[in-house]
Amino acid sequence: MILQQVKQYLQEQKKASLREIARHVNSTPEAVMGMIEFWIRKGMVNRVTPIFAETSCKTRCSSCSLPCTPFDQEVFYFREESGNSI
Repeated sequence: MILQQVKQYLQEQKKASLREIARHVNSTPEAVMGMIEFWIRKGMVNRVTPIFAETSCKTRCSSCSLPCTPFDQEVFYFREESGNSI
């Protein structure tokens, strides 16, 4: 089940962007976002939006030469201390 693959990937990687997770489970970022939201509601995943993504990351970051997309801006972290299990 892809939902479990998303969880396992985040457990192993500790953090990942939406694009990285989608690539790992061979799905689209849009489809994976719903699965990540499930884990966020369960308290097992945290979402972090870097400050640069909220301000100037519309075309290129000031710190790199790669174009940024919404799929790269947010990072998701697996919460080790979470007591919830599925």
